[in-house]
Amino acid sequence: MTRELILHIGLTKTGSTSIQHLLAASRDKLAAQGVYVPTTPGKISHTLLMASVLEDLKWLPAESDPIWGGIAPATALTLFREAFAAEMAALPQWAERCIITSELMSERLLLDREIERLAAMLSPFFASTRVVVYLRRQDKHAASNYNQFLRAGFPAAPSLQEGWAQQAKMLDYDALLARYARVFGAKAMLPRIFSPEDLVNGDVVNDFLNVTQISLTNDAPRQLNQSINWEGQQLLLAINRRVDRNSSLRRGMPELRQLTNFVANSLQGPGWRPTRHEAANFMARFAQTNELVRLSYFPERASLFSDDFSDLPAEPLRVDLATVLEAAVGVLIEEASERIRRDTAAKMAQFRLLKRLGDTAGMRAVLMRTIQTTPQSAPRHLAARLRMAEICISEGDGRQACEHAEVALRIDPESRRARHLVRQASQSQSPSHDS
Repeated sequence: MTRELILHIGLTKTGSTSIQHLLAASRDKLAAQGVYVPTTPGKISHTLLMASVLEDLKWLPAESDPIWGGIAPATALTLFREAFAAEMAALPQWAERCIITSELMSERLLLDREIERLAAMLSPFFASTRVVVYLRRQDKHAASNYNQFLRAGFPAAPSLQEGWAQQAKMLDYDALLARYARVFGAKAMLPRIFSPEDLVNGDVVNDFLNVTQISLTNDAPRQLNQSINWEGQQLLLAINRRVDRNSSLRRGMPELRQLTNFVANSLQGPGWRPTRHEAANFMARFAQTNELVRLSYFPERASLFSDDFSDLPAEPLRVDLATVLEAAVGVLIEEASERIRRDTAAKMAQFRLLKRLGDTAGMRAVLMRTIQTTPQSAPRHLAARLRMAEICISEGDGRQACEHAEVALRIDPESRRARHLVRQASQSQSPSHDS
């Protein structure tokens, strides 16, 4: 057996999502190159594989998380292990290489025995392994990761000096590489520096394709995990603190997840960054372990990471409550607009059902509710006007048909269908037509 495993373990906040989306969308092209990407651990990220070897179950997503498919985590993981073993045992003959990818493997698997369990699930099917991991300067990683802490519901203000000590173990790159090297072998390790000047064409996806010798067009969407801007982070922090004080609210509730997503999608942009002094002090904690990584894997570099902090603010970012309030209003408006879009989509789905049933009166009633509650700028308002004009024409109500068609034409002056309906409605009102 000569099959090779490419094990991509992250880190988090180093473009893993973009890599994974490109791989997931290119399975057929990869197969033509003899590269297999499993599906049982996840269609995009192989989170289930990470979860299946995790020792401390507190790191697992809540039972309500979609990853479990509505069943208990323990049951889901048992079913996964069986399905994954079957998928690996049935690898096709053309599969010369296999890619496993989950950024959580670097963040959550902190014990040798967890990685040993991972190897036990994978090694029987592969003759060799390469462990690809992207290392990001620790202060930049921590600052970027603050978004994830807020999304998870934590009520801590951003800081590298307080409340972040638990990250020290995750960001000890020497310990991380050593854990995997002890299990897979030192020669298997392929660490890369996550910095534009160190990546192929300044892009992590291009870099990953290069180091794995995969030929794909890099059309992965950029920045799939958009940063939440400073105002949005402050708003989420206020929400999380409110949840923390209210016993009737719980982290992970669907309503809170939806609200968090609204904030994240509405308020994108640069978020919190530490001061130059704070970042330099934080990096000093990792000076010794970073030097060990440099000596082992990057001896040609003067230092593992740049010690230039000039792009960071000299003073801490301040909270502008008026700006945060304005941001909150924007989120409320967006949430209300999204509710209208969902409600309108449901009405149009109801219309299609009534049309199949031949219920003209019901169709008219649904279309009227859609017209009354949907902004004219929404595409479905235009669709509802056109449908209503057609119904009115079929019922011989030329006057109402003409009004709906003319509104549709004002919304979209280029609509041939609207122009045609205006003519039809006008003709149905003409004296010659009435006679």
